[in-house]
Amino acid sequence: MEPNTTLAPQGARGTEPAPPTFASSVINGQILTAQAPPALDPHAYLRPIEQITTPDQFPPGVLLTSTATANLRLQSPSPFGFHFHWIKEAVRGILQGTTGLCLDAAAEAHVTATLTGSYTATLTRDDHGAEPWLRLTLNRASEATLQGSAKATITANVDTSLPAGSDELLRAILGTHSLQWLRATLADIGSVRWRQLADTCGASGSALESLLEAFQQPGTRAESVLWKAAGQPTGLAELLSWSYSIANDGLNLTTFRSRLQQGLEQNPAFASSIVAQWLEAVAGCSLTQISTEDAWTRIHAAATLLDRLTNVDKLSRDAPAILTLLLRLPAIAAQELDPFAPASWALPRLQQLFGSGLPAHALLERVNSWVPLRNRIYQAAREALQKQLPAELSILLESSTGGTALADASFAMTPMGLDLLRRVLGGDLTPLYGPPTSSLQTHHGLLTHHLRRTRHVEIHLPFLDTRSWQSGVTALASAEVLCDAAGRLITWHAAACDFHQVSNEFHSKMILAAAFSTRDSGPINDNFDLTFEDTRQVSASGHHEAWFRVLQAYGIDRPELPSEPVQATLTLSLPGRFVEAWTRAPHSKETDYFPTMCRVSRAMQAAVRYWLPTLYFSDLEHFRTPNAAFPLLAYQYSAPYADVKARHLSYDFMNSEMLARALNSAAPGLRQALPELQCALAAAGMQEFVSTYDPNSVERILASVQIQSRNFNALLAADTFFAEEMVRLADMTRELRATCSRKPAMAIRNLTRYSADLVKALHGQLRRLYAGDDFVALGSLLLIAATSALAGGGKGPLPITATLQLEQRGEVRVYTSETAAT
Repeated sequence: MEPNTTLAPQGARGTEPAPPTFASSVINGQILTAQAPPALDPHAYLRPIEQITTPDQFPPGVLLTSTATANLRLQSPSPFGFHFHWIKEAVRGILQGTTGLCLDAAAEAHVTATLTGSYTATLTRDDHGAEPWLRLTLNRASEATLQGSAKATITANVDTSLPAGSDELLRAILGTHSLQWLRATLADIGSVRWRQLADTCGASGSALESLLEAFQQPGTRAESVLWKAAGQPTGLAELLSWSYSIANDGLNLTTFRSRLQQGLEQNPAFASSIVAQWLEAVAGCSLTQISTEDAWTRIHAAATLLDRLTNVDKLSRDAPAILTLLLRLPAIAAQELDPFAPASWALPRLQQLFGSGLPAHALLERVNSWVPLRNRIYQAAREALQKQLPAELSILLESSTGGTALADASFAMTPMGLDLLRRVLGGDLTPLYGPPTSSLQTHHGLLTHHLRRTRHVEIHLPFLDTRSWQSGVTALASAEVLCDAAGRLITWHAAACDFHQVSNEFHSKMILAAAFSTRDSGPINDNFDLTFEDTRQVSASGHHEAWFRVLQAYGIDRPELPSEPVQATLTLSLPGRFVEAWTRAPHSKETDYFPTMCRVSRAMQAAVRYWLPTLYFSDLEHFRTPNAAFPLLAYQYSAPYADVKARHLSYDFMNSEMLARALNSAAPGLRQALPELQCALAAAGMQEFVSTYDPNSVERILASVQIQSRNFNALLAADTFFAEEMVRLADMTRELRATCSRKPAMAIRNLTRYSADLVKALHGQLRRLYAGDDFVALGSLLLIAATSALAGGGKGPLPITATLQLEQRGEVRVYTSETAAT
């Protein structure tokens, strides 16, 4: 193919320098583009990158890009950890573990992955003094370049090993983790232990209280990083330096991102530093995704707090003592938590699990009985990480089309350096995960940074109260650990109930437990998600219009489906920090009560209208029964009730005018949808039913529903029921918030009872929601939709993150909404 050349006009004398010249060509399937200074001919440098062997073949100032379809292969160790949750009442009236713990695993995950897609490699000179070096960046090719390329296909595998001996997870299960010690110690204000600690460190009581604020306010992720920094004087000094700069240098989002990029460029190791971990923990996303004012606001607030408490130049009398506490507390904790000689704080907690009166050596023997549970969690973590990895890699690919590169490295123009360059160009990215050498230096890249980050897996242990403590503890030691589609681990007994019930109970308890979130010095619980998942088989020949409508509602474009069936898993999630909104829900006597609860009701009505038909009509055979199909079609396309002034939360199905109003609102959408349904029925060999769903007969269909309105009325009644349950949930959460400080034992009893009542009520309705089918799985969805609407306030529901994975023969294609983050 003849090369194309664009020559820019030469600038006149005294004007700006002439722009560079360009040339492009296609060689061996690669789309090549060369850019050169005006004095050089770009044609001379149009060659595949791997053919460059000497400096004169690629002088400074030349830029060469190559776009082609390729397999990127990577293999690297990757740190991981756990977001640990265990709500329990080990001692009457004392709720422990409500906010969870952010833990590091005692083993690394080993990741291997192949990303098949189209990528653009960009080569420039990056000389080190007099030594010639080449710099290579890899990005996912833009759709404009590829003219409608297919989604990248990802194959990933994760392996994990079991830790030897005790680790952070086992200590958290036993209640003797250093963060558990820290929370309890700082919360024990005025006690003998508290005063002794202050005296030992030469600190005042106000310094201890200020330290509590520093750990508590930014959330559990930041709490963990600050505690890790406390044991590393150099890391702590760097963190305090950054917090000072953020708080005092007048930065905004733009200037902060510029400084962050500079730090990443100057020191690739910065991406895994204490500072980077803290920034990501506070922002709630990776460094490269800190791009919103909301994330910047959280960073600035947390940095300002830390600087105010620790900056000796701000005349804070407690600042020197706080710094001393941060440096000395880790060693004090290690001494008190010695597993071979548990001290006065750790010993009672071990006795809570295994019985009082046991000597220390007997307690250590009992600890070994919990090692199998810990090992099962690690084994399940492998499955969780493997489920998460394709979605994470897909998000990184999408992020690299216009911003930070997937990979970025410099290679010496030596035989060894050029061999490494050709190896990377061949798709093997493994060398980029090693340490810098005299031939290779890595810069910040999305793929290399992501696998160096500690990725966390949620683990939830079942709630235990004092009444069921001994039997529950015994059962827990042998409990199963199940990984859901979102990669969350839940311990449960398969014989006791189904997984949907376990999941719904988890969501209800986490919402109600928000009332306790800042009690016992726990930070705001920001390390869990509310999730819902749907798994089904889909293919290009199937009827999936209702499912496509669901995907579109959550911001996912219609995917390309293969002709053969493929497993499709859609996961919806909402950050757990938003459950705090339930504790602030308005009372029925307040003026904003009806507007608020109407928003919640509308969100749930919309969710059910999307999901119930998707689940029910996934089997086309249901269209053989028009008396059941017509009411659900009318419900699917009817508008959710939205009349705030009428002071109703949903349609009054006993009111004939409201019934007619709901049915009439369905006519336009139903008329538009029926032709597609007719085509699907004909393709499925159900020709005799095609005329039954004629779009010209919409009025007849809706009239028949109005005459035989029992099924349609039942759906409208379900709308009312769900709205009333969410009102009750808000009332219960407010009550728990008010009661937990005055009558903690009563509050904990009510937590258990309220959660059980809510799940029982929702399940009772969902099990008979329509046509005798069981829709219990929708319980988690309703809680997500309601929380999104409540936390969003008058600005509308918060965006729910959606991730769709299409898996076939071990290969995964991932589609994500814009809110997806790694």
